[in-house]
Amino acid sequence: MRDACDSQDGIVDGIVSNPEACTFDPSVLRCAAGADTGDTCLSDAQLASVNSWTSPASWARGAYTDAGWALTGNEDDPSAWPLWVTGNGTVQGALQYLFQDTTVKNYLARDPAQDSLMYTWDSNLNAVYGMAALNDATNTDLRPWMHG
Repeated sequence: MRDACDSQDGIVDGIVSNPEACTFDPSVLRCAAGADTGDTCLSDAQLASVNSWTSPASWARGAYTDAGWALTGNEDDPSAWPLWVTGNGTVQGALQYLFQDTTVKNYLARDPAQDSLMYTWDSNLNAVYGMAALNDATNTDLRPWMHG
């Protein structure tokens, strides 16, 4: 995407300044026969991931919608995917992992020793019930929070 859209702002500087205006079609990067043959092309499964990220979505009978996200073209910048998603090859070093790890350990499992990559919703049902009780808004009486 970067190569296809970088110059749209009049400067070739390695930055896609307006990703929403980019009309890059990721299917041009499809590997032969859609197979995963390495880092120079995208397999059909990888293209499906790109399409799910960039395409509009609707669920709960249309109650929730998402317009999809633009590809930025800067995924390989050191402060983009390597920092946030891939952890430069070590998933435990990715910032997204650190967020989910903390959430699983301290909120869902309520066990700082829990391996968050091995956690499943039914690992500790008492912790799930405790979380549900904390989060469920079943009492609509707001008087305890009113200040006189």
